[in-house]
Amino acid sequence: MVRAAGLTPPADREVTAVRAYLERLSAFTGRASAPLACERWLSFAVNGRDVPCKLYWPDEAEAPPLLFYAHGGGFRHGALDSWDAPLRQVARDGRVAVLSIGYALSPEHPFPTAFDEVVAIVGRVIGDGAVAGRSVAGFAVGGDSAGANLALGAAIALRDAGVLALGHLMLLYGVYSKDLSSPSWRRLSGLNGHGLSTTSMATYWSTYVPNGESDWRVQPLHAELAGLPPARIVVGDLDPLIDENRALADKLAAAGGKAALTVLPGVRPM
Repeated sequence: MVRAAGLTPPADREVTAVRAYLERLSAFTGRASAPLACERWLSFAVNGRDVPCKLYWPDEAEAPPLLFYAHGGGFRHGALDSWDAPLRQVARDGRVAVLSIGYALSPEHPFPTAFDEVVAIVGRVIGDGAVAGRSVAGFAVGGDSAGANLALGAAIALRDAGVLALGHLMLLYGVYSKDLSSPSWRRLSGLNGHGLSTTSMATYWSTYVPNGESDWRVQPLHAELAGLPPARIVVGDLDPLIDENRALADKLAAAGGKAALTVLPGVRPM
């Protein structure tokens, strides 16, 4: 279907060309998604930058829980509109409000800009107890791929700051370590010429952390994980990230937390 629509990846993989391609691809795959009655653009000033965010409010909801969401894209791709379809579905099916955070992308904004922005916005809204003047019943944080890394890192940072209002983590096929030598990376990197590869992941890391940073804000798998809220971890069984997702679930459980791991058969990243 994608090939028939003329949506083939750019040959040179230059960052702006890939961003434009992914936006076209998301518009194509999400073309049947109907907007919610209430979708609102917001902006939060963090360290001199106005961070765009998009709020999805479930229809006919008074004070639903709020899910903070960080999108994927290797820390350097992704636009808020590209996640309209899945986040509308989360809002509708889960009866939760969603605040999607348009954190700064690398290489223009390397680490720790994205991390600091997500932590600041989540902490600020929790402190207010409301978003865009609307009351909410509780808070969760989540994300996919690189966004799951930022979501988990934000939860750890807020725990360390004594902010304990988060009730849940939703972590979808996250990248939590710079290690590219695990059995799943060796077995599934660029499976059949498609999907995430060690080469592409190394490029993402080199642009996100050009100075080689490797502390827990970059690799939350190696953080102290006690005292975090229950986590739902989802990954495909053809994803080279599956080993570190399993390792995260095991470490959360060993730290006394609750982690539900779902492995989806026959699923791989793009």
